[in-house]
This record gives sequence, C-alpha cells and structure tokens, in this order.
Amino acid sequence: MKKSATIPVSEVENAMRRLWEVCASVRQPRPILEVRGGTIETLQMMRSIRSIRDRVSDLSDSGWRIIIDLALAARENRRVQFSSACAASGLPPTTGQRLLTYMVERGLVIRSNDPRDGRRIFVELSDEAEAMLEKFLDRAAAFADDR
Repeated sequence: MKKSATIPVSEVENAMRRLWEVCASVRQPRPILEVRGGTIETLQMMRSIRSIRDRVSDLSDSGWRIIIDLALAARENRRVQFSSACAASGLPPTTGQRLLTYMVERGLVIRSNDPRDGRRIFVELSDEAEAMLEKFLDRAAAFADDR
C-alpha cells in the first residue's frame, strides 16, 4: 500500500490566514445590505471560494468534508476509522458509506485493515486527493492575493 505524504502545515495555515485576512478586509456595506450578521461581500467571497473548489473537483460538500477531515487527521498523525470518516460527511450512515466507498474506488481515499483488529478499517487520503487539496489551496490563496 502506498503511504501518502501530508501537506505541510505551514502551507495550509498560510493559505487559510490569507483567506481570512481578505474576508476581514472586505468593506462594511450599508446596513440595508447586512445579512444575518454577515455581509453581502462575505457571501460573495464564500461563493467565489466554493466556485474555485468546484473547478478543482466535482466532489460534493460531503466529499470535501471527508477530504478536510482526513487532511486534518494526517496533520495530527491520527488514524481515522472508516465509520468516523462516514460520520464526518454529515450524511446518514448508509449514504456516508456509499460516498466513502465511491471515494475509495475513485482513488481519493486509501482503505486499510487494522492488523490488530480485523473488524476495524482505517482510511487516509491518497496522493491524488492531497494533490487535489493542494491545488484548491493554491488557487484559493492566489484568489485571496489578488483581492
């Protein structure tokens, strides 16, 4: 089984910091444009970031939740059980299982049995998924830098 490399923490933190800085620097709109504690500009920024994500991959929000959960686990050197990754999707259990199985078949997630307990299955990001996540972070950071 191929062990995937992890994305350097500093790169993820820098990209996210730049995104938050851009969000924080958005000018404050007139009160009529306020939307439940946020602003139209912030919503537009979120839509733009989501659009970047969607151009990187056709995964659903739930699939990206799994990708992010597994990336965080890798950063923390923590193993994730198949059932926990399904729960991270935010979907009902059987739907989460189908999605995660699809991600395994597509080569985004690596599935491995626990050598000490045959009932337990672990999952981790593949190199392809890490490359996809890096591509998204690079594009999102470039978007933030251009703002």
